[in-house]
Amino acid sequence: MIQLIDSFNSVIISSHRTLTTAVRASRAHDRAVKRNNGESSYIPYSFRNSDGSRIDPDEVMAVKMDLDQAR
Repeated sequence: MIQLIDSFNSVIISSHRTLTTAVRASRAHDRAVKRNNGESSYIPYSFRNSDGSRIDPDEVMAVKMDLDQAR
């Protein structure tokens, strides 16, 4: 399982089976934060495996780019 983490508060926001769904969830959460707290609001996110190991940032960036191209 891939965990979506609020890096600032060290809180698990959600868990997902794939990195793609975790990235989609982070984008949805970011939209909700901006909607509720103003356009300049944000939360820093990180991703890690359920065993505690971090996901490579390059892998996360590749998934984000793939999702952007699919639009």
